[in-house]
Order: sequence, then structure tokens, then C-alpha cells
Amino acid sequence: MECKVCSEEFVALRNDAMYCSNKCKQRKKNSDNRQRYFSQYCRSCGIEIFTNDRRVSYCSLECRVISKIKRG
Repeated sequence: MECKVCSEEFVALRNDAMYCSNKCKQRKKNSDNRQRYFSQYCRSCGIEIFTNDRRVSYCSLECRVISKIKRG
């Protein structure tokens, strides 16, 4: 079979194997995670932040605390 990451030929123990090693499997997983990042703006200071978690609203703990103080 041919590895989906490095294109190296390998002998697979299973018919559905896609990667030649755990290293290639992790490399694929990590590259998929990087593609899931999106940008949004800090709710306190307005600078652009890049995150893969949609729950993140602030660029730092400081901005989060300032926003909480403003809300009272």
C-alpha cells in the first residue's frame, strides 16, 4: 500500500490501513487541526485573534477581566 502522507510504500496488516506509521498518522491529524482555525475579534479590545475554539471571546485574561469589570 502507499502511505497517504509520505507516499512511501508499506506492507499493511489491515486492508483499510492508510498510513505507514504512527508518525504519519499524527502528522495528518495535526495538519487537519491547523486547518480548523478561524479568526474573530476580541470583545474587549477588538484585535483579531485566531483560534480553533468558538467559545474564545477574548485575546487574553486581562481583556476578559476588564470586560467583566465594565459589565459590573
